[in-house]
Amino acid sequence: MDHTEVTVAAYSACVRASACTPAWITAVWANIGDGRYQPRALCNVDRADRANHPQNCVDHIQATAYCQWSNARLPTEEEWERAARGDNARVYPWGDAPPTTQLCWSALGNGVGIGKRLGTCNVDAHAAGATREGIVGLAGNVWEWTSSKHSNDYASPRDDSAYVTRGGGWGTSDAADVRGSYRKWLPRSYRNYYLGFRCVAEPTL
Repeated sequence: MDHTEVTVAAYSACVRASACTPAWITAVWANIGDGRYQPRALCNVDRADRANHPQNCVDHIQATAYCQWSNARLPTEEEWERAARGDNARVYPWGDAPPTTQLCWSALGNGVGIGKRLGTCNVDAHAAGATREGIVGLAGNVWEWTSSKHSNDYASPRDDSAYVTRGGGWGTSDAADVRGSYRKWLPRSYRNYYLGFRCVAEPTL
């Protein structure tokens, strides 16, 4: 699995290669419609100062296309959780200690106060929140798309209309939302400045 979320710079290379469509400059809120009233600055596309921030404001189709271009794929939610929790089913990527400054989020302890964070962080800015395997950002910064369609549990039938996301985002202020086991789901066409992705490399034959 990628050690960081896919960055603005990396996604831009895919766009220049004509293998990806440009990230959106607007957000969509589920069941509300096009969020054009939302601050443009919160989408990272074309922001020169955010080249090493996660690419946000991309839908599931765009995330899938990028991973395919890079000879990879989106992780399943089981793969994602295994990366976040490890062999010992830890609560958070770094262990069982409650989150404070290990991640990019809006809770107290991050130096910004609840609800005060206004955007993403550099993808490798929170090394203290890395897993033992060195994977950074599995909690906070942006929620991450997976390839898994939604179901109420792993054994139930999957819903074609929604995909599972994991990890919590920079606007999160509840520690429960950044646990390795926490899951939510969104429509495939959904895009938001809280949402990005990472890939899993396919083995070379």
